[in-house]
Amino acid sequence: MKVLLGTLVRGVGLVVGVTSTVLVSGPARADASSQPVSATRDASDPRWVQGQVSVAAPPDEVWAQLKHVDAWTKYFSDIKRFRVLSCAETSCKIQLETKTLSHGSLPYEVEFLEGRRMKVWTNEMGVKAVTYTTVRQGQTPNESNVVYSMFLEVSGAPSLLISEKSLRQKQEHMVTTTLEDMNKSFARR
Repeated sequence: MKVLLGTLVRGVGLVVGVTSTVLVSGPARADASSQPVSATRDASDPRWVQGQVSVAAPPDEVWAQLKHVDAWTKYFSDIKRFRVLSCAETSCKIQLETKTLSHGSLPYEVEFLEGRRMKVWTNEMGVKAVTYTTVRQGQTPNESNVVYSMFLEVSGAPSLLISEKSLRQKQEHMVTTTLEDMNKSFARR
């Protein structure tokens, strides 16, 4: 597995414009033989974190798996509760709670964008979260580069329940866990 560091654009390559990044988390292992998966924080806006990972599958295959929203619980280990409310060709509505941020189940919008980019977002009950996932061609035809970026901000009651430091640590954990899960989904056998 190759790990590439770059700007955070919540899975869409964080095209939003993370201009300068700082390594903020220690490495986590996707598996025993892989390089560490790391997250970078946008130095100009610490609410954004991004990471990248190369996976052993062509981009169209990775993209097809991501678009099967109803199967996310098979691939993403941080999901505590999940339900698909509705789906169309270019978007879905879901109800989601993560294990890392036990904020309760919140409604999210999922948008499938051009260029194999996906946006997942919510702005409910004091939790504003936006993620982008971008699936790009890797170094070989059977390899993809997956970029995952996350914006996270809490206000109101949630901001009283979690410190800023703890929130940012949990955010970094979610980014690295998501990338590790993507790698595991397509691990070479």
